Order: sequence, then structure tokens, then C-alpha cells
Amino acid sequence: MNSNLLVGVIIVLFFVLFTTHNTFAQESTLDLDLAHDIMMCESSGDIYARNDADAKITGYSSFGIFQFQPKTFLLAGKRFKVFPEWFTLADAMKYIYRPEYQGAIAHGLLANQEYFHWKNCFNKVT
Repeated sequence: MNSNLLVGVIIVLFFVLFTTHNTFAQESTLDLDLAHDIMMCESSGDIYARNDADAKITGYSSFGIFQFQPKTFLLAGKRFKVFPEWFTLADAMKYIYRPEYQGAIAHGLLANQEYFHWKNCFNKVT
């Protein structure tokens, strides 16, 4: 199976599981095609994608299939109950390349129509 297809299947399955077990997600809608297009624009589906050029702009590299920066990953992870409140940045960094965590956090942001994290790719794919 093609690795991009496998990553896409994992993300879709995670979104389905997340939406059936998460109260927030049950109250929201999510365009899976948009989520997939943003993911492919950001990382081409590479779960180990890393963009060090972002560090020149923001001070932090971006990581994973949705190219999260560490603080965004941690804070949004807590906000959407992907991570417990006591999680630290060091704890979150242990999961930053995991597509299921990236997908859950991206789901929360996209379901809330918070596209600013991916403004360049959002503008390219919409």
C-alpha cells in the first residue's frame, strides 16, 4: 500500500473514532477533504516532515503531517482534551510525529474553522 494512502486512511479512521467518542466533535462538522488537502499541502503525508525554515520566522520548527509548532501542538492538544492539563512541552514533543495526535488536534482546529495555523495551505487548497 502506498504510504500516502496509508497515512490518509489512518487520518480518516482517527477522525471517525475521534468524532464518535468526543463530545466536542459530535457537535461540530469537519470537511475531511479539506483536512486531507491541508495535510498533503503541509507535509505530502510524511509523518516525519520537519520544516526548520519556520524557526527563522517564529523561533520554532514545524513537525509532522499537519506541521504543528510545539507550543501550538501542546496548547491545542490541551484545549481539545487530546492531552491532559498537566502535560508539558517536553511531554507533547514525545507525540509530535504521531499522526493520530496530529489528526486529533487538527480536527479540533478545523472543526472550529480555525484555519490560521495553515493560512498558506488553506489559501492554496480552497
